[in-house]
Amino acid sequence: MKGHILVVDDIPANLRLLEAKLLLENFRVTLAESGKKALEILADQAIDLILLDVMMPEMDGFELCQRIRKQKKLQNLPIVMVTAFGDIQHRVRSLEVGADDFLTKPINDIALFARIKSLLQLKFLTDQLHLREKTLSDFYLLPTSNFSTNDEIVYDNILLIHEANLAAEKIKKTLEEIRCHVDLVTNKQSLENVGSKIQDYAVIILSLSTTENGLELLSILRSDELTRRIPVLLTADESQLNKVVIGLEMGATDYFLRPVEKAEVLLRCRTQVRKSLYQERLKTIQNKSVSTAFIDEGTGLYNKKYLIKYLDSFTNDQAESKRNLSIAILSFMQTKAASSNRNSFDLIEKTAKEVSKKIVTHLSVTDLLIRLSQFDFAVIMNNTPVPVALQFTTKIKNHLTDLNLTKDQGLNAIKLEASIIDTGKFPNNKPYSQNILEEIERIIIQNKQFLGVNS
Repeated sequence: MKGHILVVDDIPANLRLLEAKLLLENFRVTLAESGKKALEILADQAIDLILLDVMMPEMDGFELCQRIRKQKKLQNLPIVMVTAFGDIQHRVRSLEVGADDFLTKPINDIALFARIKSLLQLKFLTDQLHLREKTLSDFYLLPTSNFSTNDEIVYDNILLIHEANLAAEKIKKTLEEIRCHVDLVTNKQSLENVGSKIQDYAVIILSLSTTENGLELLSILRSDELTRRIPVLLTADESQLNKVVIGLEMGATDYFLRPVEKAEVLLRCRTQVRKSLYQERLKTIQNKSVSTAFIDEGTGLYNKKYLIKYLDSFTNDQAESKRNLSIAILSFMQTKAASSNRNSFDLIEKTAKEVSKKIVTHLSVTDLLIRLSQFDFAVIMNNTPVPVALQFTTKIKNHLTDLNLTKDQGLNAIKLEASIIDTGKFPNNKPYSQNILEEIERIIIQNKQFLGVNS
């Protein structure tokens, strides 16, 4: 998951320093030395996130942030304000003008990339939600939604796993002031007592200073099916930054340090709550009763007609911004044909349903699984570079190759072939969606030839 970042600062040395750090992590970077230049760039290029210095002549960061938020097409663009160390007023002001978060100078690399990763995840999730809603509204199956990340949100329930002390009280009080319900648990035993209700929390805040090993608790949360997709915010002392780094690598979404600062807690939680809400909305859209014209009857997945409409929703700007859209084409066959069996169609449909269930367990909430034909599936992986997509297909093949359906389905084990479509390499002489559809057809034929199936 990489993105296009705009860095705005009137000091060239600051621009170059941030540019160097971001390029090392393979982000695409554009620089602007003034607010005016930044607005020109935003009018001309697709940007995924802005790092914005507060103190600039003529137009400061606050004014620029307000101008950006007034433009409808930029209302969902993540903005991170860069403030002076210890300037609490600037942080509060950042919250008031619509910034999504802040960093303090000198910029800590751990904080920099944690903020970027968290907000880019939210941005890409928001983009995907817009796209799915637009596709369904084009089918007249869902009212057009003009939601914005600036809309007021209900903060819902938050689980705080923290030792009982003043820091826990301050976090709890801060969140309750914005009508958030906070449940405090202080140890592993009380966490286990929460039981299945834990899946109802929008965000989990985990202290790395708990009496148990905080990282061990994080590992449990990330491996449990009920909690693995709930955003987890870490909180720690500055002396525990090494543990924070490990926690972020284990799947925590962001962090804040103690002593607790109100504005910081609110901004971090707001981002994670939005992420949780949008994930739930994506699931709702996916599960929404859709006309049978766009649903595969055998598996309940979207079909090729839906895919065509979905791809048509991509604008040229989206295609040109190269957001790492990868497509996996998965083709399967039975090791022994069931054509002689009078119930062969039903058996094949049962096999396809079983295969689709296995694939779904490996998908993220923004991935889209399509049944293209009797034996072929497509997985649309947004913001996924090709190397990551290849890892996904390897995992799927390992999972499914030895899948024996004989006992339950009356069929022999299946063979699977998987191929990746790199959309970043398409020529510009055809519409983006046409390029993809033609490549899908080519890959299906290629997969069938590899499997020894007559196309």
